[in-house]
Amino acid sequence: RRTLNLSSTPMNALLADSFTVMQPIADVRSVEIEFDAPPETVLVDRDRILQVLTNLIQNAIKFSDPGSAIHLLGEKDSSHMTVTIRDEGHGIPASHIDAIFEPFHQVDISDSGPSSGSGLGLAICKEIVEAHGGTIWAERGIEQGAVFRFRIPIRDPHPFNAAATITSPNAGVS
Repeated sequence: RRTLNLSSTPMNALLADSFTVMQPIADVRSVEIEFDAPPETVLVDRDRILQVLTNLIQNAIKFSDPGSAIHLLGEKDSSHMTVTIRDEGHGIPASHIDAIFEPFHQVDISDSGPSSGSGLGLAICKEIVEAHGGTIWAERGIEQGAVFRFRIPIRDPHPFNAAATITSPNAGVS
């Protein structure tokens, strides 16, 4: 368990930073990364959310075919930011959807080559997102691929910014 170092961070900047970090890996695999997000500021631990994004993008790259694309999208509603990472790869077998965020769980896709990693990446992503008061989940793509989403609350960086009302303990006493 780590302490979160919260700061106001524009979501589009986080997606742009994750794109910059992961693009060289995507280039090696001939996979395109596209992203779009509003400039809405969220109160997050920037490094931890960047860790979540890069892990999810790296998994998407690993299971994507050359010439395919990965789509990153940030969407804001009145109180939350939802980030979607959608790939055009092999998808997640239905039998694994509920277990992929468990520690050491790995999905073996025989034609994607040998499995690599410890099986901890998605479990760590879940821990980080939940520490932010959010949720993370996976879905099978409509036609193919996998869809990962996480949803975190948009918090006021100054939650106690209303003027304080001070009442004297002797008020109204003569």
